[in-house]
Amino acid sequence: MFHGVGGRIWDGNEELRVVTHHWSTNWKKGFDVYLEIDVLLNQQPCRELFDFTFVGRVPSNAQFRNAGVVAPLTGTHHAYVSAAIGEPAGMHYIEAALCALPVLYRQSGSLPEYCSTFGLPFNEGEVGVGLFNACERYSELKANMSEYPYDTERCCGSYDSLFSQLLAKRDEIVSR
Repeated sequence: MFHGVGGRIWDGNEELRVVTHHWSTNWKKGFDVYLEIDVLLNQQPCRELFDFTFVGRVPSNAQFRNAGVVAPLTGTHHAYVSAAIGEPAGMHYIEAALCALPVLYRQSGSLPEYCSTFGLPFNEGEVGVGLFNACERYSELKANMSEYPYDTERCCGSYDSLFSQLLAKRDEIVSR
């Protein structure tokens, strides 16, 4: 299984290239934070320290001025940001982590559960602090990404185990 070896390694001498992706234009995907990052990129020192790319679809009322909006791509970024609100286990940050991108994440929904030792949380209104923390701890986080456990084998194995248990107890469950 390919996992934990992708993404560019940031050497600390260039901009930290951060990416996110969403196909839904639902505002709860974190567009408030993505627009906050876009504003930060218009100010020093963020303008020279970070690059932000949004991959996917953007709501009509979200106008980026400094972030690039592009089609899917691979191997060009150093870190991932997810600002989804109340996400019950979204695939976007799992995919990023399996591509060895440390995840900067909003403390909401399932993000802490899936990202806590493979990225850094940020508080509401403090994504800029999170970006600087990601720079400081990048090497440590990147080195840990090959250990990300939420791959397809684990997911499918868990479902197989659950359904096997349910089938084994079918008569008991139906009688209840």
